Amino acid sequence: DNTSIKHTVESIHLTGDLTLIK
Repeated sequence: DNTSIKHTVESIHLTGDLTLIK
């Protein structure tokens, strides 16, 4: 499902952003 993949990618981006902020 494309939606699931897109959601996963967004989650990874969010995690990466949090890591950069830290």
